[in-house]
Amino acid sequence: MNGLSSTKFTTSIQKEILKRFIEIESCIISFQTIFSVPSLLMFAAHFSCCSAVLGLVVTGTFLNMPRIYIIYHTTSIFNSLSFLMASMWFAGGVPLAMDNFKAAFSRKTQENLLLVASERESVLGRGLYERPSLVLSGCGILFFTRNSMLVVLGTLLTYTILLLSNQ
Repeated sequence: MNGLSSTKFTTSIQKEILKRFIEIESCIISFQTIFSVPSLLMFAAHFSCCSAVLGLVVTGTFLNMPRIYIIYHTTSIFNSLSFLMASMWFAGGVPLAMDNFKAAFSRKTQENLLLVASERESVLGRGLYERPSLVLSGCGILFFTRNSMLVVLGTLLTYTILLLSNQ
């Protein structure tokens, strides 16, 4: 779409682009429907693993373990943190990509409207702009956005320390 000149961004091309957008969006919605529960469960499992290892570190028992256990737990927390951050990063890219697409489509449509001056063409993308960006979630409880990565890390650290202080 970015490679097209504004004069070649005709109604038929706009319709084709919107059809592809709707197909992609329906695939993402299907993906969300299928993987909502598993993604929440995997997220909870990795979050618990991180919390358990952080508990060992905070209590000081981590350094008193045999070296093989230290390597095992270090690998486990690295694996779990990598999963948590990667899932938030990649799933959080969906709303950003959708917003970028909407902005590019809007820009091209406006440029075309100024050059060609057809009111009928400006109506095509209106429904696109009114739609909210799709955010993937785990059962509607945990929303996978990039700005929630620090929230997850802060929550992990806070609840680990809170649970350990109650013991």
